[in-house]
Amino acid sequence: MDGGNSTESTAAETLVQAHTIRGGVHVHRARAEFTAPHGLPAVSRHFVGRDVELARLTELAATSSLCVIDGAAGVGKTALAVRWGNQAADLFPDGLLYVNLRGYTPGGEPMDVAHAAGLLLTALQVSAGEVPDDLDARTALLRDLLHHRRVLLVLDNAKDSDQILPLLPGAGSCLVLVTSRKRLSALHALHGAERLRLGPLPRAHSRHLFERYLGMERVAREWAVVDLVARRCGDLPLALSIAAAWVSLRPSARLPELAADLADERTRLGSLTLDSPATDVRAVLSWSYELLPAPTARVLRLLSLHPGDSVRGDTAAAITGLPTRAARAALDELCAHNLLTETADDRFQLHDLLRAYARERCAETETEAERAAAANRLLDHYLHAAVAADRQLNSHRRPIALTEPPPAGTLPRTDTYAAAVDWFTAEVDNALAVARTAPLPHAWQLPWAMVNFLYLRGRWRDSITAHEAALGALEQADDESPHTAQPQGATGDALPRTLQSLARAHSELGQYEQACARYSAALLAYQRLGDGNGSASALNGRGGSHLRLGRHTEALTDAAEALSSYQARDDVIGRASTLNLIGRIRAAQGNPRAALRLHSRALRLFRAAGDDYGQANTLDAGGRVLTALRRPRAAACAYGRALLINETLGNHYYLALCHTHLAETLKSLSHNDAARSHTAEAVRILATLDHPHAHELLTGLHPD
Repeated sequence: MDGGNSTESTAAETLVQAHTIRGGVHVHRARAEFTAPHGLPAVSRHFVGRDVELARLTELAATSSLCVIDGAAGVGKTALAVRWGNQAADLFPDGLLYVNLRGYTPGGEPMDVAHAAGLLLTALQVSAGEVPDDLDARTALLRDLLHHRRVLLVLDNAKDSDQILPLLPGAGSCLVLVTSRKRLSALHALHGAERLRLGPLPRAHSRHLFERYLGMERVAREWAVVDLVARRCGDLPLALSIAAAWVSLRPSARLPELAADLADERTRLGSLTLDSPATDVRAVLSWSYELLPAPTARVLRLLSLHPGDSVRGDTAAAITGLPTRAARAALDELCAHNLLTETADDRFQLHDLLRAYARERCAETETEAERAAAANRLLDHYLHAAVAADRQLNSHRRPIALTEPPPAGTLPRTDTYAAAVDWFTAEVDNALAVARTAPLPHAWQLPWAMVNFLYLRGRWRDSITAHEAALGALEQADDESPHTAQPQGATGDALPRTLQSLARAHSELGQYEQACARYSAALLAYQRLGDGNGSASALNGRGGSHLRLGRHTEALTDAAEALSSYQARDDVIGRASTLNLIGRIRAAQGNPRAALRLHSRALRLFRAAGDDYGQANTLDAGGRVLTALRRPRAAACAYGRALLINETLGNHYYLALCHTHLAETLKSLSHNDAARSHTAEAVRILATLDHPHAHELLTGLHPD
């Protein structure tokens, strides 16, 4: 029955039969006119946004009797519930009830269910003498009083489902709105509760919140630093309100200073505090942390050592040293407490403020040796995963000597090319972050294992940054142990491999003089080691840079020496690579027919070796020679084959080049529609790449 249409449920009810149970004896009483209670707290005047969530609650009010709002500490769950309850008061003519269950409250225990039931009965105007002592009797009376009434019952700050279940009304027209930092699975499973998970504010709403404290003019004037502060507060309403209040209460306070304090993890949490525990972000976070079981709390602490924005389940297992299943169970529990967010399949995000808090607790709780062991497990995990994935990208690469692998079953599956690309796509930024502060040998081995994927995605600046850091670590180790044959913790070819990777990145960025210098240094290091294959590879790379600088004689000298070395070692791929280089040199010298013969020989060797990268590069170079020979149809065929290979490899920048070359060739054949299609695809790809050649090519594609 709809309580809003029933004479039994009107706010001006003149006679209410209440049943109390004392020692098993039913007592009936009549009480005077019932006044609909309004127990919700006041609405904050600084509440902003949440329009979607407010509308959703209004929808649920018509279709549901139970809804749980859950989310992280400080995300604004109570504020949302109170705001909506006050706005929607007309939907509940029999009253608005509120009780803070103190599930996450400093220095106290969660509220006893019997006490909560007693408070609700009192709010429903049951006198103290008529409130039963027994929990079951209290909850039975509560259900009886709520039957056939249209009441909003806000059960705020619940610790778990057990606090809620006894307080639920029976069948009727009441709406129970629960807020909790924890995902209350039992309510969803047993009572079909709707779930409304609350996340951070959109950035525009964060800015609006600052306007409430600081005024529109100031925020409009300093919007960039306001956005920076909001980002460092994680767009959490509590942290934003504390930050904005801190500035508004201090006439001399400057937003840039606050932004600087928030940028440093050592001062971030201390900057977000006012004059009570409820306005101290560190204290608020501690209330969630202290309720965790000890093993789960340890997982949270160790996860704070991970430098990335999100962590995979297998990575969490590595850093904690737990079996995968146990680590996943701990992650699920942290998600249930809204201390982690599962953002995608098997990916978990730790909020920046919570990371800062967990890192403080980690420093207090874990010994230096325990933290170092966790960091080493993380490094080994990323290194072995990256090397395994890189093997799928380029199986012809010379391997490096690795540490002992992690336990079986703890590494991700990257046993296909597609799986390897997927893993790198998801994890390369995390791996780069780990590599930045890694000791040797991880400092150089991790960037080495990532260089092929960075090549595929045109991320040459990232490659330079990572390898410059690796080079610094190697040189520092060499300075500290000048009498050893090699830097401590490094294999003998660590230095030339790192120099060669740097040279390759400089070359791809068009920095050919820097590339020549790095290749020369790598060549000298390889020669000192007596490494003929390494020396030939460095010569080949330097020859390509000389060619780009127009130094054809030097390029041909390097290429000839490299080819001789490869032939002496019967290195098929090395020979093919050098023949392709010599073909490009001959084309630059104005001899396209000789160039085409060399490219044809190189292509046959690459095919025999199964080297897709080499085939794509050679086909593209051959297409340019065929264009010079005025054979556009053959050139289009070569470009098309190179395009398909690069598309399969996911080689973004060189795929864009192939589309560009093919578009130019098709245009010369008057296939204008097809040319426009390839041009558009080249533009789409280049627009996603932070590559110095991208702007140049885009200008060429759109000369206007």
